Amino acid sequence: RPLFRAWPAELGEAAKLGLSGLLMLVLAYPLTFTIRAYAISGRDTRVHFAAILGASILWGVFAWLLLGLGEALRKRWLAVGLLAAVLGGLAGFGFVIQRDYALSWELQRSFWTRIVALCPDLDDGTVILVDPNGFTDTRQIAANHWNLPRVLEQIYEFPSDWVIPPRVYRLEPGWEQHVLMGDGRLRLDASTVLAPPSLYGEVESERVIHLTFIDGALGRDPGPLLIDGREAPLKPPAGASPSGLRPGSLFPYLVERPRSLAGLLSLQSGRPE
Repeated sequence: RPLFRAWPAELGEAAKLGLSGLLMLVLAYPLTFTIRAYAISGRDTRVHFAAILGASILWGVFAWLLLGLGEALRKRWLAVGLLAAVLGGLAGFGFVIQRDYALSWELQRSFWTRIVALCPDLDDGTVILVDPNGFTDTRQIAANHWNLPRVLEQIYEFPSDWVIPPRVYRLEPGWEQHVLMGDGRLRLDASTVLAPPSLYGEVESERVIHLTFIDGALGRDPGPLLIDGREAPLKPPAGASPSGLRPGSLFPYLVERPRSLAGLLSLQSGRPE
């Protein structure tokens, strides 16, 4: 029915519903102030998850009022057009986000395929440090970011007697100023790596594999690591044979198998097959 003929019963009910939605929207944020409440892209937008219900109610009330006003003014087509434009834009933005998810998977697959090829000598306590220069990130989802240390143990099934599973860390910009300790060990904390705090620690440099981007391709640094005139020996490169570890649950999704021995060698050298 036209908006003004619906007054006061239906319009009053809509006002109550809208007020409820507004309260639900506002009260959803106090428990999410651990991150910025004004995020419009990236992982920080999870801050808005609790406010979805309240925002949906407000949007429904607004759409009903707009359609009623359009009918009262004999401009219903204009109201429908405005709503269609907004909803169409939201649907299109959803495809933009999904494109970033697909690109993120491609970036992860390329990265982990190179890791497997360059590091066939994984053993108990191995740490792989990757320079941050050269990473490609998407706007909506971090492709190879804070979660890197948790992935390798899902790509491989490590022996049960290994105390510390091999981990991959993305180095922070400026890591060179903080990573080398007085006793020659390497520091893994917020100043050097991007990782959950539970995975911080210290490691002997001989257990470390250092990977760098050269001309856009990821390669292995044979060492030693030179920092402020001091040398830290790195884990020496092993042979070209693939790791004998059993593939884990994520192996087929993140590692592209080479079609030949030449393909494996090309992955290790950084040159296309």
